[in-house]
Amino acid sequence: MNEEQQRFFELIRRCQSRNIISGFFDQTTKSCDVPAAKKAIKGNILTNAEKVMLAFFVNIWLGKDELKFSITDAAGLLDDHNRQLIMGWLNRPFWP
Repeated sequence: MNEEQQRFFELIRRCQSRNIISGFFDQTTKSCDVPAAKKAIKGNILTNAEKVMLAFFVNIWLGKDELKFSITDAAGLLDDHNRQLIMGWLNRPFWP
């Protein structure tokens, strides 16, 4: 696993929704289940905050805004811990 991938999975471990978010990523195969993430974001199982965090992580993984992450949604829906996590990434961005 390269350094950016290690940082990415560490970022997930620091996320309060890590048990949910980590289910969409496989460290062994270094892959992301984008179709399942899209389905989860459209569905009613995740909270709105969990959907924001999932979109954030999938978009970092892909290096593009595939799941329409909204910084205004993040600011309005997320608690301080998750906002700080995103701000930390913004201050030192990386793409696995």
